[in-house]
Amino acid sequence: MKTSSYIGIILLCLSTLLAQGQGCVAVRHMSCAAPGAGTSSEFFQQRNGQWQVNMGYRYFRSFRHFRGDHEEKERVEMGTEVINLSHALDLGISYQPTNRLSFSVNVPLQYNDRSSLYEHYGNSLTANPEQKRFHTYSQGIGDLRLSGSYWVRDPFALPKFNFALGAGIKLPTGNKSVTGEFHKLDREGRDYVIVKPVDQSIQLGDGGVGFSVELQGYAQLSPKLTAYFNGFYLFNPRETNEVVRSPEASTLNPITGYFSVADQYAGRA
Repeated sequence: MKTSSYIGIILLCLSTLLAQGQGCVAVRHMSCAAPGAGTSSEFFQQRNGQWQVNMGYRYFRSFRHFRGDHEEKERVEMGTEVINLSHALDLGISYQPTNRLSFSVNVPLQYNDRSSLYEHYGNSLTANPEQKRFHTYSQGIGDLRLSGSYWVRDPFALPKFNFALGAGIKLPTGNKSVTGEFHKLDREGRDYVIVKPVDQSIQLGDGGVGFSVELQGYAQLSPKLTAYFNGFYLFNPRETNEVVRSPEASTLNPITGYFSVADQYAGRA
């Protein structure tokens, strides 16, 4: 029982430490861990044939800009940075038919706030002399995930090393074309509003069916220390969806003119 307690404490600490800083956000957030797959000490409390309800919350604030590995620090210094605020509540339910096998469903509830200058009046003092910043929002359910996970060794035997293999499917239940109000100035300097899709980083879904694979496990390094690792990859067969990025543009690029349906991956240790 002591070993299982140590495992649970270590996993809980690692999951907390890893939910820290975020950089420039290119695509929307999606949970990269299946509920009920043994990523916390709660796995050892679930019994065969039982259902378990899970809930996880994530918040992050993104404001730093990168081009490759170069950080554009001047954006923050000049006050022209884009700021993304994201709140995500992951609701999950899992079923464990055996000690090693579990199935789960995950539905995220999201609220996103994005503020910028460039999407509205512009970044320059000429176009935006008062440097006004405006906000766009999105809220609702995200893309639903169905997954299964299998421990290679019986976790209730408490082996010093164990890992689980998982696979799943992502369904496009989240709205991929949330719209918002964008402020513009006419030639006389009067404000007007256009309605178009908000940035892809705060869209609730991507509109594609995806397939995921996952690997997670632990290794007992000492009687009181256990290491945890997790890897996740989401394959999206589609490259883009039919949502036009800038409907007001005079020309439409067949590739960059649409929102992408991006693959996602994550690794933690």
